Amino acid sequence: MTDIAAGRFQAARGRRIPERYWGYILISPALLMVSGLILYPVAYAFWLSFHRKHAYLPIEKYIGLTNYSNHFTDPQFWESFYLGTIYAVGSVSLQLALGIAVALLLNVPFKGRTLVRGIALFPYMVPTIVVAILWRWILNDAYGLLNYLLQIVGLITAPMVWLGPNSILLSLILVSTWTYFPFVVISVLARLQTIDPE
Repeated sequence: MTDIAAGRFQAARGRRIPERYWGYILISPALLMVSGLILYPVAYAFWLSFHRKHAYLPIEKYIGLTNYSNHFTDPQFWESFYLGTIYAVGSVSLQLALGIAVALLLNVPFKGRTLVRGIALFPYMVPTIVVAILWRWILNDAYGLLNYLLQIVGLITAPMVWLGPNSILLSLILVSTWTYFPFVVISVLARLQTIDPE
């Protein structure tokens, strides 16, 4: 190998990636994950909304805005939209109100605060299937704990059907609030802990 070729080989081996590209290189795995797990499914769902596609077979037909026009003229769609809006507004409002109130209480020093914090965060750590089974038992109209306690206190005289069509929305909002308000507690409490006491 000649001296010139050896010099070029050493220069190629010793060449470094310019510093301005390191940010792009380091963030690329996260961008790939976001693209694969979020952007692609959203784009595919948008593409799918313009097609009639078989559930199992690879059969599809372009139908334009037919899916949208069918849904926007369907009264069941608007009823579902209305109920979904009530659920979202109700559960998010209660989660925020309860979460902020509990976070403010847990930010004040008192004896046993660590134990109470652990208990307050417990609902968020319970798996969803366990939450569903637990609340199905609590809200049962025949042998549920909630009806039993309300009858003992005297607030109701006969068992209520909490999972019936008249009160299922309220039950879902309350269960959702119980399950997810600890996330608000964690977020608000973390911010409160960073505020300088002065």
